[in-house]
Amino acid sequence: MKQNKTLLFTLFFIVSCGGGGGGGSAPAPVISQTPTPPVAPPTLSYDELKAQYEGYYEYQGSMGS
Repeated sequence: MKQNKTLLFTLFFIVSCGGGGGGGSAPAPVISQTPTPPVAPPTLSYDELKAQYEGYYEYQGSMGS
């Protein structure tokens, strides 16, 4: 009985390990392109940034009013 289990396990192992690789055609060539740099957002002045920040709800609500 033990010999039958060993034979069955060996056959299962051999069958399950077969195949898997074999691509027949050559891979498609990769064309490299230089990435385009991201566009920088427009810069705001200090006063514009301050006004924008002070306009946020969280900032206005934190004044203890």
